[in-house]
Amino acid sequence: MAKEHEAKFDELIDSGLHEGSCVLFIGPELIKYNGLDYYLAFYNSLPEIDETDIDKTKVKYNPDEKIWSFSSGAIKTRFYIKLLQFLKQHTEINNPLFHKLASLPFPLIVSLIPDDTLNTAFSQYSNFNFTFRSSLEIDIPEPSIDNMVIYNIYGNIKNRKYVVSHFDYLSFILEYSENKGFPINIKQNLKKANYLVFIGFEFDKWYNIFLLYILNMIKQETDKLATHELTAGELVQNLLDKSSLNLFFIEQNNEQFLDDLYNKAKQKNLLRWIVPQKEYLEKVIKTNQEAMEKTKERMQFVEPLEKRKLELDLEIFERDNNELMVKLKNLGS
Repeated sequence: MAKEHEAKFDELIDSGLHEGSCVLFIGPELIKYNGLDYYLAFYNSLPEIDETDIDKTKVKYNPDEKIWSFSSGAIKTRFYIKLLQFLKQHTEINNPLFHKLASLPFPLIVSLIPDDTLNTAFSQYSNFNFTFRSSLEIDIPEPSIDNMVIYNIYGNIKNRKYVVSHFDYLSFILEYSENKGFPINIKQNLKKANYLVFIGFEFDKWYNIFLLYILNMIKQETDKLATHELTAGELVQNLLDKSSLNLFFIEQNNEQFLDDLYNKAKQKNLLRWIVPQKEYLEKVIKTNQEAMEKTKERMQFVEPLEKRKLELDLEIFERDNNELMVKLKNLGS
């Protein structure tokens, strides 16, 4: 890692992650399918013409702007359904990327991923508390290191609401720039954060630049810093030179940036200790089985009354283990 990058990572970790004062923004460029962003991969999967379903004549995609247009509202609804199916089929929730994201002690992740991919991926870990919410939902707890909040700022296609068209983006910008968009706990966490970290963004896109302006409005009263891992950093710096955000840029690809941040946090013992559910269940089942064997051995040498107590303990162990083995089996199905 270059010396200037290392110094920035140290500052980010010591004054941000260590203090629980760092918000992560995850953009749509983070997750790829065969090297393509998921929008383009999905568009390429559509037929040229389909008289009974959506096709490339009813749904248009601009790969430069990365914005969609639709021939009707009904087609847009159908688009949400088909995109959700596509993402479920192609998302690899066992991707090590998700383990690193969950391990880093961010209190709040603001996600632009269109579905509940992060919810599904993070649900595979034990001893990890988090809450998944999307726009339109108001029962959002206060983010903390002990209970991460994942907030889908553009909505969730499962709810048939997500920002994808020109009209959607303009509506989003108007709503959030008028201070009506962010739930109170999200807004307060953003205001007090020392760092805002962006991965998976292309900031040569006008709507991403507007997102920075909206965040700048929230943080105008503070002297906080924001760090952005992004492309076209120089362009954004010029566009935001009057911003009250104190910006610095780390020009790296998403995977390398995340790897470096994860390794730095690991060196400083800041990572969350999370365990994949499969590994956790296997460990608990093994521990229970060992306890059951020891209980059976003791039963041979105790008085009848004590033996009955041990039999009851054994029944509890067996019942718990059966339930755990069902959960383990369901993970593999």
